[in-house]
Amino acid sequence: MGLKNNEQFIDADDEFHKESNTYEEILLRQMQKCVEILSKEVIGGYMKKTPHRGGGITEVYIEDVRQVIINSVEILRVLLAPSLLKKEHKDKLEEIYSKINKFKKEIEKRKISINGGEKIEVGKLKVIPVDSIVWKEFIEYKSQQYREMFETLIMIYNNKVSEDKAEEIE
Repeated sequence: MGLKNNEQFIDADDEFHKESNTYEEILLRQMQKCVEILSKEVIGGYMKKTPHRGGGITEVYIEDVRQVIINSVEILRVLLAPSLLKKEHKDKLEEIYSKINKFKKEIEKRKISINGGEKIEVGKLKVIPVDSIVWKEFIEYKSQQYREMFETLIMIYNNKVSEDKAEEIE
């Protein structure tokens, strides 16, 4: 399946129909979104509190850019799935996932204290507290690996485009 597929994606949203929505265009928009996100300052999520003159406080969640990086690059990987059939592409992505899983296993062996209580191995917890140093270290590492994955996906895309152009010339 080449990237020159001209199938139109249909959605009930009228705004979606106003744009051209070929596979190639959706893929390019997701790449652009990834570039915009990867260009931002990488900050963790937090609650921003704004006091009001009348005495109230408004809390607004500022999203964790690291999580946005991971999610955006993962969607790009899904969109590029038809192009990931070559062994070297699969191997590179598997290497990245392997590094993440290895780091996760290292993190799971660490012990943390929950609410000032006794220390528990992270791997025995159902959920890692997002405010723990261990979680912050893991998500930082994972987002760095997804940056590397983005570079790989762009290389795969460029190779596919070059192959498609070579086929057109023949």
